[in-house]
Amino acid sequence: MNPAKPITAPRLLLTALLLALSPFSWAISPQTEQEIQHLLTYIAAADCEFERNGDTKSPAQAHAHIELKYGNTRKYISSTEDFIKYAASESSWTGRPYKVRCNGVEQTTSVWLNAELKRLRATEPAAALPAKPRTP
Repeated sequence: MNPAKPITAPRLLLTALLLALSPFSWAISPQTEQEIQHLLTYIAAADCEFERNGDTKSPAQAHAHIELKYGNTRKYISSTEDFIKYAASESSWTGRPYKVRCNGVEQTTSVWLNAELKRLRATEPAAALPAKPRTP
């Protein structure tokens, strides 16, 4: 009977690396990442005011905060809708929804970003979208 080999630092590192590169890792598809980056750029370039927990923020401030939050919530995100839900819709401290005011019209960032995502998907070439499964 062979005794178990001791776990060494190189062996532990190799195991961690293999797990990280496995197909079971939390990877976001290139299409989803492209849509998320589009929405982040859309926030930064908006001629709007953003509200977070009652404080008015510039587009640059809103972009920086949501980008930071995206980095912190990335493990929960597998779709662009998840990005909107977990990183761009509400304060994780207070639960209050983020708001955006453009041309005097106020709405939640969730509604605003989902509308932009819908517009983006409607204008993207079909070849750029993942193929839909065919039903028999």
